[in-house]
Amino acid sequence: IAFVAALLGDTVRAKQAMDSLSERSVIARGQVAGLMAKARRDTANWIASLEAAAKADERVVHLGPPNVYPAHELLGDALLAVGRAKEAAAAYEKGLELMPNRSLSLLGLARAQRARGDVAGAERMEARVRQNWKAADSGVSARVASRG
Repeated sequence: IAFVAALLGDTVRAKQAMDSLSERSVIARGQVAGLMAKARRDTANWIASLEAAAKADERVVHLGPPNVYPAHELLGDALLAVGRAKEAAAAYEKGLELMPNRSLSLLGLARAQRARGDVAGAERMEARVRQNWKAADSGVSARVASRG
């Protein structure tokens, strides 16, 4: 609830829900704080909070699909949004170390590479996504491809 409220810009609801999270929920708290800062147009705290969440996420063992939005992916999205493509690429790459071959991280990395002028790198990441989704329904494949 806290994450979705923050994502939607409802900082009051996000803060209420975040206050109910365990103190041990460092990653979720950092992500929510970051998204609340984004809603307030506080870029410095948006990025700093997501960086802290991503650092905490590096200490977690990743098995199976994520149960929360991947911290490095969210950080990469934020860095890309503020024009820091080189740092965004590094965030996506770290996310891919933790969760190899994750399609949305590959797409984010492709966007960051393209923003940096690395067309060949972007095309390699997009090819990996196409390989991931080659057996998907055509509607799903088209939606995933449009995110690149």
